Amino acid sequence: MANIYDVKIIQEGPRNCRVRASGILDTANLASSALVTLAQMTNNDGRPAGILRGFRVDEIQFVSSSGISVIVEWEATANQLIAAVSDANSQNWEDDGGLIPNLAAAGFTGTILLRTLNWTASTQTFTLTFKLVKLYV
Repeated sequence: MANIYDVKIIQEGPRNCRVRASGILDTANLASSALVTLAQMTNNDGRPAGILRGFRVDEIQFVSSSGISVIVEWEATANQLIAAVSDANSQNWEDDGGLIPNLAAAGFTGTILLRTLNWTASTQTFTLTFKLVKLYV
């Protein structure tokens, strides 16, 4: 069997979206893969004039097999780290205004990437759910 990676957009509105990513790793670590891209967002009506440029991260809920780490980054020439998570928990930054990318970074695309570290020779799994806010400029 080969690794399986699946992303579902659970909810998408003009401002907020929720995305779930799940993986079953039985071959190797997951290479850097798109979690969410600007092109996937279709419900951008009702917003003030502006162009969708990226996503603020308000919350990540996660569970992963023991030992593997999941790395989440904003794509740029030098990717911007959002979080490195493992085991089961959640991280919430909403009360602090969320995690905001550097939109002016060289090569910034707005895409959020996900990859894994520390896969071993057994089947390992992960599921992450993201609460995102669309950023318009």
